Amino acid sequence: MAEYQSGIETKALIYNASKHLFYENGLDGTSFSMIGSATGVNKSLISYHFKSKANLARAVYEEFLDSFQTWLYSDLIHEEFGVAFSCASIVLFRFTCSNLSFRRFYNEMKNSSDLSDFSYEIQNDLIRRIAEAYHIDISNEDLITLSCMYEGVERSLISGVCAGRITQDPEQVVHRDMTFVFSSFGFCTEKIEQMFADGLALASRYRIHMEDGFAASFAKR
Repeated sequence: MAEYQSGIETKALIYNASKHLFYENGLDGTSFSMIGSATGVNKSLISYHFKSKANLARAVYEEFLDSFQTWLYSDLIHEEFGVAFSCASIVLFRFTCSNLSFRRFYNEMKNSSDLSDFSYEIQNDLIRRIAEAYHIDISNEDLITLSCMYEGVERSLISGVCAGRITQDPEQVVHRDMTFVFSSFGFCTEKIEQMFADGLALASRYRIHMEDGFAASFAKR
């Protein structure tokens, strides 16, 4: 029992130290050696608990994303899915553009071959949620194709922002992205414009704040 408890504590120590190092140095700038130095834990134990740096990064991002979506979508439970999606996309992209440490980590995660399956899964889940919300039948072939398309667009967008190639306001970028996503489902322009406008109006109420170590707080104005 004592060894089991010690294992839990060691895993938590590694995870919390990794969050701080990822936030400070980015995913590419953090190594198992740095995590070991910060925690006093042998590198073999880090590998034992998390297998790879990619697994650590996935856990960090999943914790943030789950907290954000639970907070926002629970508050928007009575809104149409497309409107809630528009609002969430605007709030999240505004934050991503304004927070250098998070933006760097997210960009490196998106461009990591070790995390490509994870990024694909996120897009796959989005497509399923849209299809379910609007009672749209979608074949497995279309699901795969759209997941790859959406992932490619998102990876290019965040890379463009990090490289300074994309200088449009976050709202304009989300508008173009949302048009691409929902038009691929056959939504007309007028419907997409209305969902975006309603989501934009709601987005002014919400704000994400993040401090060192991916310590995120969510506020409603």
